[in-house]
Amino acid sequence: MAFSFTDFFPVPRRLEMPAVGVDISDDAIKLVELVRHGTTLHLGRFVSFPLARGIIEKGALVQVDALTEALRELNRQYPFSYAHVSFPEEQGYLVRLVIPSQASDNLRAGIELQIEEHVPLRPEEIIFDYEVVGVPDPQKGTEVSVSVLPQALVDSYVSAFSAAGIEPLAFNVESQASARATVPHEENGTFMVVDFGSSRTVISIVSQHTVWFSSTALIGSTHLTDVLSKEMKITFEEAEREKILHGLSREFAQQEMFSLLAPSISALRDEINKHYYYWQSRKEQKPAVVRPIEAVYFTGGGANLRGLIDYLSYDFEVPVVHANVWNNVPFPTHYVPPMTFQESLGYAPAVGMALFGYNDFLQRTIVL
Repeated sequence: MAFSFTDFFPVPRRLEMPAVGVDISDDAIKLVELVRHGTTLHLGRFVSFPLARGIIEKGALVQVDALTEALRELNRQYPFSYAHVSFPEEQGYLVRLVIPSQASDNLRAGIELQIEEHVPLRPEEIIFDYEVVGVPDPQKGTEVSVSVLPQALVDSYVSAFSAAGIEPLAFNVESQASARATVPHEENGTFMVVDFGSSRTVISIVSQHTVWFSSTALIGSTHLTDVLSKEMKITFEEAEREKILHGLSREFAQQEMFSLLAPSISALRDEINKHYYYWQSRKEQKPAVVRPIEAVYFTGGGANLRGLIDYLSYDFEVPVVHANVWNNVPFPTHYVPPMTFQESLGYAPAVGMALFGYNDFLQRTIVL
């Protein structure tokens, strides 16, 4: 049996920051807390806190004071002091760069020299972080995946969290957070992660644990409910119940509902297919560099739509499956988290950010 340093010299409780992940979307704040139990984790608190429309629009924080009040109320009901935060994809940029070997000693400076050519913002208007992709090549240089966010956007979110008494320790866009939760650590291949949310769908390609590409389609589960409500002349709440009950059922009695949902689901399928086949064609052009997609992981609350996975599986040569958001959480053997599998699909970014916090904690304890 292996023991760690902290088994014998535990970190003082006052130095332990809870592994709290917060995911902010246009219509909700989702919180997940991972609680340390020795060398393993348990799922602590989790909640989906609704946001009024108009506070956040396509990832942009429109009403800072309103978000502050929502965070303050969330913090009153579920007190926490620190959080690792993901927010919507639309306001961020994902850039891949090759930094020449002569600049490899200072990658950040090398990125700053190139980044303006790829992002429609001045260097002083952005904040970025990066990951090294693969092994640096002495001839070609070092390839990096760079995540870029507008400084003003980050400042507005920091302001809202700070005013609510919460210190944000890190920010990520949701594709990175979802990948951290859903793609198993031991898998070094390439996977497509599709986060089918309430107002939009984020499609990303993850290779060797790095997000290489992401795109947002403005098709979400709420759109499906709106279509049913309008065409069937029933309330939104009634349409939501019917959608959950029947989904994409092909039963004769549900042919009308299937025909109403099919155009939107087909549009989503076409959007996914476009990126899937683009990537696979790159694999054929550069087989030594680009690895083929091995599976498509579906997450997000919309992924629970009955019949969705079966409907989409016909178009792919690889498995299309529901993601397991607990893939990389070191739960004890036989532990069952107090959240249903269906619920968990809507929490992937929050779980990913909580994992970020837990791993950050482990790094701090090594320093201690």
